[in-house]
Amino acid sequence: MKKNILSLLILLIALFLLWQQGTSHKQKARLIKHTFSYDANRYPEPIRSLAVAGDFNHWNRQTAIPLNDHDGDGIWQATVSLEPGWHEYRFLLNGSRWLRDFANPVYGGRFSNSRIYVDKVPYPQWVDSKPANGSWLYRAPDSLRLFFNRSLIGVGSRLRHLLFFDGAPTSFTVRDSVLISALSSVNDGEHLWRVLLVNAAGDTVCDKSGIFFVNLHNQPPVANAGYLQFYRIAETVRLNGGLSYDPDFEPLTKFQWRQIAGPQKIALKNGHTPFAEFTAAKSGVYTFRLTVTDSLGLTDSDLTRVVVLKSKPDSTLFTFHSSAVPFAMKKVALAGEFNQWNKNRFLLCPNPDSSQWRIRVHFAPGQYEYKFVLNDSLWLPDPANSFRIPDGWQGFNSVIRIPSQDPARPELDRARISERGNQIIVPVNIPKDEDARLRWFSEPHNPDGKFSFTGDRFTFYSANPQGVYFFYALTERGGRYSQPLTIMVRHFARTEIVDFSAAPSWPDTSVVYEVYLRTFSRTGDLRGLMRKLPYLKKLGVNTLWLMPIYEGPTRHGYAPTDLFAVEKDYGTLSDYRRLIRAAHRNGMKIIFDFVANHLSDQHRFVRAAADNLKSPLRRWFYWQPDGRWGYHNDWDTLVNLNYRTPAVRHRILEAARFWVGLGVDGFRCDVAWAVPHDFWKDFRREIKKIDPNILLIDEVLPRQPAFHHDQFDMSYDTDFYGTLLDVMAGKKPVSAFPYNLDKTAFNYPAQTKNLRYLENHDLERFIKRFGPQKTEVAVAILFTIPGTPLIYQGQEFAALQMRPAFPVIPDQNWFDFYQSLIKFRKEHPELTLGTMTTLSAGNGLWRFERSLGEQKTRVIVNLSETQKEINFPNERSTVYIKGNGLIRKGNKSWIKPESFIIYKIREK
Repeated sequence: MKKNILSLLILLIALFLLWQQGTSHKQKARLIKHTFSYDANRYPEPIRSLAVAGDFNHWNRQTAIPLNDHDGDGIWQATVSLEPGWHEYRFLLNGSRWLRDFANPVYGGRFSNSRIYVDKVPYPQWVDSKPANGSWLYRAPDSLRLFFNRSLIGVGSRLRHLLFFDGAPTSFTVRDSVLISALSSVNDGEHLWRVLLVNAAGDTVCDKSGIFFVNLHNQPPVANAGYLQFYRIAETVRLNGGLSYDPDFEPLTKFQWRQIAGPQKIALKNGHTPFAEFTAAKSGVYTFRLTVTDSLGLTDSDLTRVVVLKSKPDSTLFTFHSSAVPFAMKKVALAGEFNQWNKNRFLLCPNPDSSQWRIRVHFAPGQYEYKFVLNDSLWLPDPANSFRIPDGWQGFNSVIRIPSQDPARPELDRARISERGNQIIVPVNIPKDEDARLRWFSEPHNPDGKFSFTGDRFTFYSANPQGVYFFYALTERGGRYSQPLTIMVRHFARTEIVDFSAAPSWPDTSVVYEVYLRTFSRTGDLRGLMRKLPYLKKLGVNTLWLMPIYEGPTRHGYAPTDLFAVEKDYGTLSDYRRLIRAAHRNGMKIIFDFVANHLSDQHRFVRAAADNLKSPLRRWFYWQPDGRWGYHNDWDTLVNLNYRTPAVRHRILEAARFWVGLGVDGFRCDVAWAVPHDFWKDFRREIKKIDPNILLIDEVLPRQPAFHHDQFDMSYDTDFYGTLLDVMAGKKPVSAFPYNLDKTAFNYPAQTKNLRYLENHDLERFIKRFGPQKTEVAVAILFTIPGTPLIYQGQEFAALQMRPAFPVIPDQNWFDFYQSLIKFRKEHPELTLGTMTTLSAGNGLWRFERSLGEQKTRVIVNLSETQKEINFPNERSTVYIKGNGLIRKGNKSWIKPESFIIYKIREK
């Protein structure tokens, strides 16, 4: 019996092996060889290694198939056996960087990977269309023709053809390799076509779409020469015709600037572009006319003015003495925060005997850290400057503080604005200086109206036409001028006088919560967020920043394919409106995450520009010499918009106005650092004209004061975040905290708002890096220093995942901790509106006070590893206390290591 069972088992194993071998042969028979190729001549990259990976190896770096260039002709290749069907892939350069195959025009999916269809049958591929993809037409086409690279009839028995025009199925005929569809009643505007070829297995072997624009009833263009600008003698003036546009959405073909008036004749540079430039040697008011022309020769003109002031920018002298080091110097450079620590940009010049090296540089007023770099290798603080701070690398940076020599900017005196009959009197406070006086200017684009300037006030007449007016006041003293005060008058059903540079006040009392919709609720959509508003209200937050909700292929949303549509996974525009209304009913604001720097590579405009080198859309984007589109870092799926093309500016502003119209309360502007300053100034004007209370937040990493000169209200405080990391890691002492806060107050305009944070969607979880004890201290600091605190989704229950999925079982202790600090902050206005004073900072202890009138809150932070004795109100005083750091024994008090105390003394 045992012998029979053994024989049967051997037989079964043999049959299994034979079946497996047969299956293996069948699988091998199904595999099809495909050669991947990379042309290093066309795309020059330093190549140490090159491989290809994709769905065929589960995107595994370790098993990526290496490409080789055996004959040294620059063509790297690898042949791989693949299953029939679609495959996604990318090249892996030098073991770390993933590259799109730009030689393959077929891409798509969530990550915009390159795609190929593998089969024994060579299916036809789309080649071209008529009208061409991305073209502009001035008469309606009678047909749409799609050209392929081989006869469609030859594979007709194996392919189904599907054609859609403006979203509807459309009839067609096939002749040789051309698919033809008759068109009728093609109206003005954009038109979209899409063709699909489907094989017998049901696979779509070709999916191609395109667009063209029809302009049957041509309207004249609209010239916009830009608002009034202020410059100094010898500065480069940049005229701004970037808001010129055509109502038909067609490209503008010609720009022409001409000087109309001014104290001297100006030689314009780039006078045939939207952004002409010049420098002036004489002060005064210069007037220029911009004329723009559309494709059919229609024109429009507009005027602008530039005020050139007498005073020149200040300069600072830096000197290094050779006697400071015991060796010969061949090169001395100045590096610091003012030049991104570049050791090759500011080079000092030696005097004839090389005993002293000097450089004079122009900086904006501010406080800067710097070092000298000797012979390209030795970084030294300035021996002649005793103001130094720890650099975080066991050394020191020198610090220089450059105050402004200009008079203070005048201020709008809102309390004394008055009405007398049909006159609105608007007074302005000037600095208390008997030599100072005001100079007034009116925006040339103001609606025709009546107003007058007298001394420190101007008069506006309520009978003026409705519209938005701009006026400017500068303080002049001894030939020097302040930054202008820009006064915006919104004159509609009621008249509103606004300091255009001022930020809205509501962020002062806000707690911002960043939401990633996909994982925030059970359904991961807008309706799910609405259902969770009670949770957020219970936590205490009152401002919601939603990561992008644009339609697009990525999960994160920062790759829009439609600037005017909500991601289908999230819901509809109606859902978004309902969310805004529900948030407002709950006392919450909504911040829209706005993308202005780029579009997804899957946006129809990008595809058209890539397909058709003659398309006007080509000028919407930057193109590299090798033919690839421009992008930052390794974001090759995010195609940079070209802001030298006015149509781009107009489209982005149109999108912003669209979302304001839906009721958003603010914009967080993604990658703001990559978009020109003059656009952001236009952006602010267009948005604030609609609603001055819209909050504008920039993502500029690291932050820069320049983005707060009539551009943004608030920015990420990257300086404080970096200081927090350094102090928590023991790289810097606690004195770095007050130094950083004082520096921010000095460097940034007074109206600047600060968004302060421990985490966001780009950063590692703070608690994962530093543990719960230090995180508690950091949270306490976040909610007691000036600025608007940000909580990133899941932070309130100590999440370790970057995008934690709800519902979760929250850590109630952490939730209660955040909730209590938010509540304490709201109940004590000195923590939101009060001033801050550092009482002491050293030996691991930081003590500071927030005060507003008689209301005072004090905070003690101990970031050392030892218990510290502190002066604390005795037990006879009544004290409100938060925090777990206090120890009392008799008349003595201590604070525990890595802990905090927040307290108030009750007035008797």
